Amino acid sequence: MNDPKRAMKFLGDAISELRPDLDPMQKAGLYGGLTAILNDLDKWVEDYANADGYSFEKIGQIRWHVAAALGLDIDNDHAADQHRVFAYGALSSLESQLSRIPTQE
Repeated sequence: MNDPKRAMKFLGDAISELRPDLDPMQKAGLYGGLTAILNDLDKWVEDYANADGYSFEKIGQIRWHVAAALGLDIDNDHAADQHRVFAYGALSSLESQLSRIPTQE
């Protein structure tokens, strides 16, 4: 990954598509694609953002809320729409955090 800002923009767009009424193949495709991008972001943070723990935490939160919104993980009694909002919140925090960290690119 060369541009985490572009990846985070894509994540925001894709998070808007999270709905529990998708068919199983749509859920799998959306989850698989988002997970791959989040894994790339994890690696980018490790390599270029000084392995920032807060960024790792936010990436993990996004990953969980995506899965919960799709019905693929526990939801802690929150509706899918709430998990979508939680994922947006974690993404916003991640964007803010990465904008403040000096990178080693």
